[in-house]
Parts: sequence; C-alpha cells; structure tokens
Amino acid sequence: MSEAAEPPEDHRRRVSNVTPAELDQVDFEIPIAGLNVIDDQAVADTFRLASQDEGAKGNASTSLVYGFLQAITEMHFKPDDRGEPFGPRMVLADGSRTMIPADISAKVGATLAAKVPGLANPIFRARVADVVWTSNRKLGTLAGIAVDAYCESVERLRAGTLKHGSDGGDVTDYDVVARLRRACHIASQSGGKSPLPDRIKALVNATREDAFARRYKHGFLQSAALDLDFRVSDAAAVAREAETIHDELETRGDGHKPLAFLELSARGFRLAHDKENEDRLTLKAAESCVLTAADLAKVPMLEAHWLTRAIAILGRVRAQKDRRNELRKRLIDVQARMMDEFVPIGHTVDVRDVVEAVEKQISGKTLAEALFHLIGLHRSRDPASLRAGVMEQRKGSILASMFSTGLHDKSGKLKFQSPGLAGADQEDQEQTLRFEIIQSEDRTRRLIVGSAIEPARQLIEAEHAITMEKLFPLIQQSPFVEPGYELVFAQGMTRWFNGDSISATSILVPQLENALRYLLRNAGHDVST
Repeated sequence: MSEAAEPPEDHRRRVSNVTPAELDQVDFEIPIAGLNVIDDQAVADTFRLASQDEGAKGNASTSLVYGFLQAITEMHFKPDDRGEPFGPRMVLADGSRTMIPADISAKVGATLAAKVPGLANPIFRARVADVVWTSNRKLGTLAGIAVDAYCESVERLRAGTLKHGSDGGDVTDYDVVARLRRACHIASQSGGKSPLPDRIKALVNATREDAFARRYKHGFLQSAALDLDFRVSDAAAVAREAETIHDELETRGDGHKPLAFLELSARGFRLAHDKENEDRLTLKAAESCVLTAADLAKVPMLEAHWLTRAIAILGRVRAQKDRRNELRKRLIDVQARMMDEFVPIGHTVDVRDVVEAVEKQISGKTLAEALFHLIGLHRSRDPASLRAGVMEQRKGSILASMFSTGLHDKSGKLKFQSPGLAGADQEDQEQTLRFEIIQSEDRTRRLIVGSAIEPARQLIEAEHAITMEKLFPLIQQSPFVEPGYELVFAQGMTRWFNGDSISATSILVPQLENALRYLLRNAGHDVST
C-alpha cells in the first residue's frame, strides 16, 4: 500500500480533507446497492451508517470516504437558487458549518468527476455530478451528466422502478419538480442560448399534464409554475388549465389556494401577451381576495390583510380607480375595528439598584463632575455589536423571528411590515435584521433613559438649578460646538435640564449636522460635498 493510501493518523479529521487516493480505494456504491428511493436524505443516511460501521471495524480511510459522501448528499438543496443551489445543512452560532461545494478541492473534484459516469444510482449520480460541477464549472461534462441523471430519476419514478422515500408521495410532488427545476437551470446555464433538451421538456410537460388530469392541485401549481418559468409549453394553454381547476374549486373557506390558481393563470396569459385575459384573471384574483375578506369579517386583522392584497392586485389593472378607492375606504373602517383585537403585553423591570448607583455617582458633585458622569452613563453600541446582540436574542425566540411583524398606527393603519425570516431572500433577511436591531435599541434606550439618564437629569437640576449662564462656560470648551453656536446649545440644554424635552429637541436636533461637520473639518476631512 502506498503512503498516500494509508489510513490517516488523525481519524477525526474533517471529511472535506479526504484525499484523491482515499477516494480511489473505495467503491462508492457498495452501501447504496439496491436503494431505490428518490430521496437524497435516504442516501445520506445509508452512507452515515456505513461510515459508522467502517469506523467501528477500524477502517478509518473507508469511514472517512463514506462520511464525505454523506456530507455531499445531505447538503441543503436549493433548486430555486441558480447561483448557490447547495448550502450548508447546518450553521452553528460560532459561524462553523457543514460542507458546501466550495470546500471540495480541485484534485478531489477531478477524482469525483472521473468516477461519476460509472455510478449506477441516478439519485446519487445526479447529486455528485451537480455538486462537483457547481464547485468547478470547468468540468463541463458533469453538467450534462447531472441533467440526464435528474431526468432518469424522474423517469424511473414514473415507471415505478423508484419510489418515494415516504409513504403517500406523488409523481408530481415537490421533490420531483425540484429535480426537474434544477435540471432546467443546469441546462440553461451550461447550454448558453440553446433551447432546453427535449428530454427535460417532455418530463416537465408530462408532470404538469398528469397533475391536471388528476386535478392534483398541489402538484399542478408547482409543475405549471416550472413550465411557465422555462417557457416549456404554450403559456395560454397552461393559463386555461389553471383557471379550469380554479373554477372547480370550493372557493369559500380557503383564500390562498384560489388566489394561487388565479395568479398563475394571469401570469400565463401575460406571458402569452393576452392582455384582455390577463386583466380579467387579475380582477378575478382581486375579487377572490375581497370574498375571502368578507368571510373573515369577524377577525378584523385578517380581513384587513385580504383587503390590502386585493387593493395591491387591482393596482395592476388600469381603469380600476373607483374600485380601489371603494376598498380603501372599507379598509380604513376595518383597521379601526382591528385595534379592539390588540391586547397590551408587557413586563416590569426593577431598576431601583441602577437608580441608586446613578445617584451615588452624581449626588454631591460639582456641576462639571456631574455632567461628566452623565455623559458616561451610556454609550451607543457599534453596528457589529448590535447585529451580534440581535443574533443572540434570536436563539431564544426562533419562531418569532421567522414570521413577519406589522407595525400599526393608532388608527390601525399598517405603517411598516418586516418580512420575517421564513422563505426570505437575502435582502428581506437584512431588512428583518435591521428592524430587529431598531426594536432592540428602542427597548434598550427606553430602559437607559428611565433608569439612569432621567434620574440623573432630575438630580442635577435639583442640586444645581441649571441656567444658561451656568452651562455657557462649559459649552465654550466643547470641541463639538462651533464658535458662535454656544448660546443655541446652552439654551437647548437648559430647556432639557428644566424638563422641557419638546423645546430642547426643537433647538438641538437642527444643530446636529453642523456640529458633525465641524468635528470632521477639525479632523482634516473635506465636508464641502
């Protein structure tokens, strides 16, 4: 046995550090021989058990290879993401994660590429070919192998030689459509401007037609959306099928499903450049939302949600201004009723220890010393610390972070909605994070003001009877205040110490920009732009 092929000294090293020599020694398909389920997780579980078994036997190198293949087959599959179709299965709080395609070295990728064509299991072959091609697009032949393997897996499922990993699966379910979608993405990315291969188009068309013929609603929505995404069939025909299923639905009691079919139909007509039918289906979708809102009249928040959706959908059609205005007026009435549903939720915090500590710091001090302690009561955290704080808070409220959050004014009108994390893209996740940071800082600052700053203000005012004349000499020494503005700052600060926050804010806030420019100018920065 060559030196490179010997078992590693450290049997606990990461699976991503497997060597080409170790891969060449192992028959990948021994553990999965006879496995006939269209389920990547079943393949991963089989490799996991094989890895554990080989490790128990002392075959460290073989165990490492099977662990490596397990890591490949249980990467998080994201068929809708063209750029990063595979992500880590798990990311820990410290930033460590499970394997992704980028962890595969060029030499290991080349070794896998040489073994892929000989893999008999189409599920495993598709995954390995796709992951390695994703890690190195120069291995162009793997794109075609992955496409063919994805198609073969669906064909064999339809033929009955493969089955679903769980009972009750359908040939048009998500895992089937996901494989076809990924095959379409690979073909379009690797084939340039060439049309999709006929094999893929035939399977997409057959999947949609099968779901339509059996009126399998869930399968049709997925397969029809895939069909329209890649312009496989006649868009108008798909639109008519979607409307047919909608018209056969029991439309009362479930607003989401009828709306999904109507919007799918409108999209099909839009792609077919049939403006008349597109507008007709769009109006039908809006009125479906209105109907759902009426069914939910006893729950004002849900009624307002569906009316808002109806108004948004009507905005896509011209000449519907009167109907939109009518629904807006109705929405205002519903929002007013919605406030009756809100119940105040809060908790008390005992801040007596904080107040006593502040009083000890400030009481009996000179005015200059008291102001110095006031300034040091709280410092704003840097952005990185704010983000880290919110991420830590999420650990204790994972479900709360997943759902969207709405902010309403006193009349019940929605002012802002945070998208939430469930199904959110990168932009929405960032927006949700910013919202959570703002909410967290709002709570923190309210607590700081109530427990430290306000008691300190009251104590300083009581002990020193603050006037402009007392503050003016101190303000003259401040590098924050440009000469000539001392009186303005003295007046604003005096109003604040005297308890007139409204006047203080009106005076001081407009001075902030000029004060910052003055600081930057003194630090040598150009502030003319």
